[in-house]
Amino acid sequence: MSQYLKAVTPAIVREIIRLAQERRTAIDAEDGIYPKPKFQALYDHLLSLTNAQKNELMALMWLGRGTAGESPEMWSDLIYLAEEDPEEGKADYLSIAHLGTYLIDGLMRLGE
Repeated sequence: MSQYLKAVTPAIVREIIRLAQERRTAIDAEDGIYPKPKFQALYDHLLSLTNAQKNELMALMWLGRGTAGESPEMWSDLIYLAEEDPEEGKADYLSIAHLGTYLIDGLMRLGE
């Protein structure tokens, strides 16, 4: 079991990455236009997650993005920041274009 990820399983993260990459590929094929079915599949999956799962995905995404120097040592702080965001906007926030890449990079930084 991961010392970092408690609410999301590797299977959940892999499915979110798969859906995000499918959506990204479809966006690229459509010259930047969000194809509704691909976007909706990712968004619906994100909506189905618990708040704790979304918090961990947000922390993992921030860690993978690394724009503010986030590190694994900051994991509890990243979770705290995610918990402070209102739950109703988290699926929208997580639906960013490079979500899959950020999650993969976050997992690598955690050694997962």
